[in-house]
Amino acid sequence: MNLQLPALGTFVDWACGVSKSAPGAALDQLDHDKAEAKEKICAVMAGLAQKHGVPMEEVDLQTQSFVDEALDILLCDREDELHAELEQSGRAELR
Repeated sequence: MNLQLPALGTFVDWACGVSKSAPGAALDQLDHDKAEAKEKICAVMAGLAQKHGVPMEEVDLQTQSFVDEALDILLCDREDELHAELEQSGRAELR
């Protein structure tokens, strides 16, 4: 009896809830995940600031833009890939 396992990339995509056939859904999920990560990171920073007496205005000012930039840098290649896939699937539907 032979058992054929899916490619690791396919398994990872499945485990992460990413579908190769739905780049639009993957983009939506990526946006959701970025927003969730930002919220969690900012909450940690706020807790640290509160613990050490740093004014919340300073945390908000510094953290928001830093986290946005870090997430954009981290995920920009994947986001570009998904946009390209979405564009290609749109062209394929027009044929």
